[in-house]
Amino acid sequence: MAKKVLIAFNGTRGDVQPYVLAGKILEQGGFEVMLAGPGDAKALAEHCEVKFQRTRLSFQRIMQQPGVEEAMEKDDIMTVATIKEKRVAEHKEEELKAMYELLTSFKPDLVLCGPLCIPDTLALCKMRRIPVIVFCLHRWRPSRYVTPVGVSDSMPGGMKMACWKLLLRLSVRASRQLDIPILDRILGFSSKPYYPTYREYCDYIMNAPAFLSLVAESNALMGDLPADFSSNIVQIGALMMPPKEQEGTEFGAAQSSELDRFLEAGPSPVYCGFGSIICKSSKFMTLLCLRGLMMSGQRGVVASSWSNMSMELLEGEPDSAELIAYAKEKVLFMKTAPHGTLFPRCSVIVHHGGSGTSNASVRSGTPTIICPIWFDQFDNSAAVNARGIGVGMQNMRKVKPADLAAAITKCLGSASIKARAREVAEAISKEDSAGKLVSIIKEYMQDFVATGRHLKLQDELLRHSKSSWFSCCSKPHRPEADY
Repeated sequence: MAKKVLIAFNGTRGDVQPYVLAGKILEQGGFEVMLAGPGDAKALAEHCEVKFQRTRLSFQRIMQQPGVEEAMEKDDIMTVATIKEKRVAEHKEEELKAMYELLTSFKPDLVLCGPLCIPDTLALCKMRRIPVIVFCLHRWRPSRYVTPVGVSDSMPGGMKMACWKLLLRLSVRASRQLDIPILDRILGFSSKPYYPTYREYCDYIMNAPAFLSLVAESNALMGDLPADFSSNIVQIGALMMPPKEQEGTEFGAAQSSELDRFLEAGPSPVYCGFGSIICKSSKFMTLLCLRGLMMSGQRGVVASSWSNMSMELLEGEPDSAELIAYAKEKVLFMKTAPHGTLFPRCSVIVHHGGSGTSNASVRSGTPTIICPIWFDQFDNSAAVNARGIGVGMQNMRKVKPADLAAAITKCLGSASIKARAREVAEAISKEDSAGKLVSIIKEYMQDFVATGRHLKLQDELLRHSKSSWFSCCSKPHRPEADY
């Protein structure tokens, strides 16, 4: 009988796609897989023919809440976070109940858990004695070499780590305050003994975790993991859907014929798309792209996605007549686009630096321009500069059309950037992320799940934590295994 794996995740489309693909890969590797995530992942899961259950609130629904767009225009991340947390709190009981019922009915042997689902998933799995592996799409976790949000890159490593620990403590405290009373109602008994403490949370998410943790990022793009990451954190390579499988409504099928005609009608265009991100406003993003294209004299494919960039948003500007005329002749607006097949046919790719789009752009061998907005996008932007495969820019809200035009012109005119883009693309094509994922999970299932070794280690760490009065500030005993 096939071993059962449940993949719990949350996030926007760029996050959803690798997790869904991981489910498909593991099924092909002989596992029975269930996906548990936001409702807007259902269509993609059906496309990949992997079982799916909605257990999380859609990020798109959160971004559509009143006040979010206004806060985004002001770059007020705290207000966005407050609105998000309020919306999540309203639906938390529904989410936790759905996850509890799924774990009860599916009975997984192992859970792969995305970082946005960790606290409550750990609690429910601890209760049901199910091993958990944290499964991230990037290296963004506590480290002396990884900068947390709101902190300067120039801050010393020790202070960065202190900031990380403070953020984790606050996060765990907030999660416990919200989730424990809800779980108590669902279960009919106290969930507090099962809900992870700060120390237990650290055993999964720190730079030296007690348990195996997977990072699905490309070594060709990001390089080796930071020096203070332990061997329990394993970089497996980026998970990207093969270009030939990027078909259907999820990949812009409604405009596929229109896209082909546009591509055949002239020189290779510049792609502009920012996925699930809105910077300032849809109008700001539309004007940035169109003015940048016009100043550089390039044709363009503009993928609106959540931002709803459109020609109509050019109205009311001093140069609107010129912009609209240019757009009608040289720009194609799309809702979504098949990155795998489109990017190799473009001259430059302009995007926000999300992990999914970054990996797809690098795989294409096309020069990349990243206009980051938050979180790991700045790391991806820095990686593009470090690899010499394009231009990593400053925060998008500070980027002017002339800056974008200059970056496009630089990429088009640099033989070095084009050559490096091809070299890194060749390197990323050799990363066997699918093979690594399957082999690691098979080995872990055999050595740590079937033998009970994972749960024994979990129990040992819990006993150690309870027996040590100062365990919250001392380094716990962490037997490591060679994964």
